[in-house]
Amino acid sequence: MKLRMIAAIVVLIIGSAIISGIVVAQSCAMEGGVRKSVVKVGDKVFDFSITTLDGKTVKLSELQKDKKRTEKGIIILSFWCTTCHSCRHVDAQLGKLVQDYSKQAIVLALDANSADTAPVIEAFLKKTGTALPVAIDANCNAADLFGITKTTTTVVIDGDGVLRYCGQFKQKGGGSAEDALKAVLAGREVSVKTTPHKG
Repeated sequence: MKLRMIAAIVVLIIGSAIISGIVVAQSCAMEGGVRKSVVKVGDKVFDFSITTLDGKTVKLSELQKDKKRTEKGIIILSFWCTTCHSCRHVDAQLGKLVQDYSKQAIVLALDANSADTAPVIEAFLKKTGTALPVAIDANCNAADLFGITKTTTTVVIDGDGVLRYCGQFKQKGGGSAEDALKAVLAGREVSVKTTPHKG
């Protein structure tokens, strides 16, 4: 009797842990759902931290001060993961953005999928030959801050730390991270500030 009771308790504990893990994994996996953004376009972005693939924690403010990588402190984060079909459609374009705006802006793929650890991401990049700088939003701090629910949603943050664009990496018919970046670099207002998060 005691043995059955102990077994039942163990099963309940393990089951609860598994269910909790699934909920947490899905909350970071950005497979839809509702997230209310804390920061809106035009607002100053709160400082937050991300993790590099080599395990270093880096704050947004530290990235903005890296004059070797971004002369004006401009940051572009495109939410991304290894299992995202739509991400494969923008990988090459995102890589081109990294190259074309080298030293003008830091462009990162930001992985907020809790199943994507650094070794998983590195193996994926190697296997697919994808050349992207990737960082990890392990606790979904950035995803929560911007209200991100879909991968390929991209944010452009200017040198003053103000969110200037939040939306699709590139939308048919107008509106893209690159258009926003060009406007920010030129000191102009971004014409299309938001687009739907479609993934």
